[in-house]
Amino acid sequence: MDLWLQLEAQVNVFLQSLGAWLTIPMSALTFLGNEEFFLLAMPFLFWCVNASLGFRIGVMLMLSNAVNAFFKVLFRSPRPYWIEPRVTAYTAETSFGVPSGHSQNSASLWGLAAAKINRRWVWVVFSLVVFGVGLSRLYLGVHFVRDVLLGWILGALLVIAFTRWEKAVCDWLRPQSLQRWVLLSAAAALVLLLLMQLPIALLSPGGYPAEWAQAALLAAPEKPITPFERSGSFTIAGTFFGMTAGYAFLLKHKGGFDASGLWWKKALRYLLGSGVLLALWFGLGQVFPRGEDLISYILRFLRYTLIGVWVSALAPILFMRFGLASPILRPESTQKT
Repeated sequence: MDLWLQLEAQVNVFLQSLGAWLTIPMSALTFLGNEEFFLLAMPFLFWCVNASLGFRIGVMLMLSNAVNAFFKVLFRSPRPYWIEPRVTAYTAETSFGVPSGHSQNSASLWGLAAAKINRRWVWVVFSLVVFGVGLSRLYLGVHFVRDVLLGWILGALLVIAFTRWEKAVCDWLRPQSLQRWVLLSAAAALVLLLLMQLPIALLSPGGYPAEWAQAALLAAPEKPITPFERSGSFTIAGTFFGMTAGYAFLLKHKGGFDASGLWWKKALRYLLGSGVLLALWFGLGQVFPRGEDLISYILRFLRYTLIGVWVSALAPILFMRFGLASPILRPESTQKT
């Protein structure tokens, strides 16, 4: 372990010395940066609050995850409990440490939401959430300070880039045909997939110290590390493709989706939509093979493509068919992407 990591590990040791009573509140904070939290919150936002914002949050989640996966393999850095026996693994992770995915996702997603709402109190509250998520990762023993800081920086850069280029991209996309939108979605998903696969192909032969795997297994026997696993990249690319292609279909055929309405209609939307979403996620997960082979990769991509299409197109169309929501009918030239 190098000197800087030794010094940074003292932060983890100090925070954990404050007491195990912090485990529950820190786990609650870390959940606000979990991919699972955003995968539950994004459909709620899309179906029940604001479809345009929900779509943007979904796109940002996929972009952030892809960038994070790229840098994790590129840096190949350990987690605190892999190398410092004094650090307790209150939770366990299977990937490399730098940058912190929770810190990056919270900064990019809560940051984008704050930028869109653009109220001072929202910026303050969401910034506290982002800080709390990063702090929780240090306490739980899964990240060094550098991991969290780089995650925050990358998340902030993604928000800046997104808000800077969003209007230009939307203005260019708006007059394009549906067929071209779908092709562009497929091309973008392929780029994300290649971005995540490239460092694995180049760096996985070098491996990582066996001591890391042994220490991680000792700390969390139920979660052996698999930092070069490829299946996650197909999850991200498939979800991105399904979500963006589905949203394009919704815009072109319905003009959009009005997420406003009576509270009971919103509740029914979320219950119905989430029920099918869980059926696709869990049901197909039981049927399709889970492995590190080509067939498993293809079926995983298909599974998450279906999930993305359901959230962004099929569910809203079903809601409108059942009278639980209304389309936004307007000329195609003025549609908001």
